[in-house]
Amino acid sequence: MIACNQTLSILLTHQLCANTEPDGPSCAIDLENSVVVLAPLVPWSIAGAVPLASAGAPEQSLLAACYL
Repeated sequence: MIACNQTLSILLTHQLCANTEPDGPSCAIDLENSVVVLAPLVPWSIAGAVPLASAGAPEQSLLAACYL
């Protein structure tokens, strides 16, 4: 959450959980359902900030992102 980057979050989570989930496709689905989905909900994340800036939307729009 501090790094604000999906790539770094995916790499760190994979390194920490590689021994608990040795199956590649299953691990990828677990990462997709956690790190990839939650990263845009952090207001200072690139995945959340860039779409809001390009659309000219206020940061309060992230409150509605929990419905995604």
